[in-house]
Amino acid sequence: MTEVYVHARHVDRVVKASKTTCGAKSLLLEICRRADYKKPESTFTKPQIVASTGMSMKTVVRGLRELRAEGSIVPILGFEGGKGKPVTYRLCIVGQGAETPRDNPKAGQGPQFWLDALAELRAIDKDLTENWFAPLSVEAVEGDLLTLKAKTRLGASHVRTHHHRRILDVVQAVSPDIKRLNIN
Repeated sequence: MTEVYVHARHVDRVVKASKTTCGAKSLLLEICRRADYKKPESTFTKPQIVASTGMSMKTVVRGLRELRAEGSIVPILGFEGGKGKPVTYRLCIVGQGAETPRDNPKAGQGPQFWLDALAELRAIDKDLTENWFAPLSVEAVEGDLLTLKAKTRLGASHVRTHHHRRILDVVQAVSPDIKRLNIN
């Protein structure tokens, strides 16, 4: 029997399962407050969150990064982001992915396989993953090509030169459809 989505209960579980810093948890509470009552999703722009929380843009960006790395939020639509572009996030219970209601299983496939791959990479080498792989974001998935975006040219160059094969191997283990990897 599938679990029926109950907004208040799900939001409460998401917040309780989060082990993030105080600033990120405050951000998570605001995201939960904005969540749709019919499904565990929230759509917003960073400036909207800055305005409603009173946090600085830098704090919001850092908090979103921390929540994504932890798995409390998963970008499912508009995850390439950009200035003033809204992103839709799915609220997830950390460590209990099976309990997260999935009313549209295809919606989370793009970034979800990347989060699964990050978890595998983290299990192999936590420090390497936190420093070099976690800052990467999915820019595009086109057929069998996954394009990851690094925050800096140095980061892209370093990961491309030293870790390309390792990332591709783990991504292929999680998502066999991916055959090629591009890092920008």
